[in-house]
Amino acid sequence: MKAELAAILEGYGLDAVVVAGMSSHNPSMNYFTGSNMFTKAYVVIPRGGEPILFYRTMERDTAAKTGMKRMGIETLPGGEILGSDGSPVRNGEAATLRRVLIAAGVERGTVAFSGRFEFGAFFAAVEAFRKAFPEYTVDAELGDKALADARYQKDESELAAIRSMGEVVTGIVEKINTFIRECRVKDGKLVTRSGEPVRIGEIKRMINLMLTEAGAENPEGTIFSIGRDAGVPHNAGNDEAQVEAGKTIVFDFFPCRESGYFFDFTRTWYIGTPPQWLQEAYDRVRQVHHEIVAFAKAGKIASELQDKTCDLFEEMGYETIRKDAKCTNGYVHSVGHGLGLNVHEPPFMRGKDPKSSELRPGTVFTIEPGLYFPDGDVPFGIRLEDTFYIDENGDARYFAPYPYQLGIDVPPYETA
Repeated sequence: MKAELAAILEGYGLDAVVVAGMSSHNPSMNYFTGSNMFTKAYVVIPRGGEPILFYRTMERDTAAKTGMKRMGIETLPGGEILGSDGSPVRNGEAATLRRVLIAAGVERGTVAFSGRFEFGAFFAAVEAFRKAFPEYTVDAELGDKALADARYQKDESELAAIRSMGEVVTGIVEKINTFIRECRVKDGKLVTRSGEPVRIGEIKRMINLMLTEAGAENPEGTIFSIGRDAGVPHNAGNDEAQVEAGKTIVFDFFPCRESGYFFDFTRTWYIGTPPQWLQEAYDRVRQVHHEIVAFAKAGKIASELQDKTCDLFEEMGYETIRKDAKCTNGYVHSVGHGLGLNVHEPPFMRGKDPKSSELRPGTVFTIEPGLYFPDGDVPFGIRLEDTFYIDENGDARYFAPYPYQLGIDVPPYETA
């Protein structure tokens, strides 16, 4: 949480963190500026002080919307910036870094950087800064680590942003489910009522249009995979393929709001009446999902959730990646991951370090057990995923509940 930044910086021995770059898909910047868009800005977080936004004059109105303490870059004291040896600093970015640090009251000490920028140019700027101003010690790694620690536990405003995104996601999922129900099945494949083929790419385009209308976006894409493709966890599906009945459909959907906060959600569907063996496999995944939700409590280490998931599936007779890291049939995936301004962030479910893997109030994470069988006579995949947070009582809570149902009844196509 932002309230812990001073203690986090002190723990790492940092006097300041500088966040730089544009705001678009820049989690470190979005953490402070929210959905406000900047083509280039800096946020300086001095240890023990309030974060300060440094903006360009043409973006002053946007800066005002953040509510942050702020200063215009062009209003900072001008003139030639001299290095400690008295020579002019020729790298403009390095000179600006010096200006914003001085304006933030950080005249020396250990400084780290984070953000999104053109690597080569910014690396050159940091090297020029390091050489020109030896009174600063530059740390190459701790900026991202410090902000990751702050972001690990979400405050109420962050939880609200994720919940809002979850409501958008489940609303769109329901619309896609309704669209499928209103289609028809012809020769084992999905068609519109007029008989036009329904392809996976069309489903994805519908999703993206709905997201745009809701003020959200889909930078990571959508998984809508069928049959054998559903048996490979991160196979996104073939956009040119027609949606088929009689095969599992893994629909994994992970968009974000303009504020940058993601939501991750998966349901598995089957057009038609599922055979008993498939329904039983689905019910086992649902049982594991239910047990892991109950097991996830404050104080648990994330890897305990993965171990518990492997225990449950192994007791059911399935192979797991704990038994065989090369396993491709059975439980071959992690049970979840942290989520926030990145769709994948700590805690990671194989992590054992309490600092980055302990579930605490405000920790946001997914629970997504699955079974995957891409080989065999009837290849299939099943995954059920929801996003959760740990509440003040230490329990895992849903952001946006949605029903679990494998079969989707779709009438046969009939010619007029």
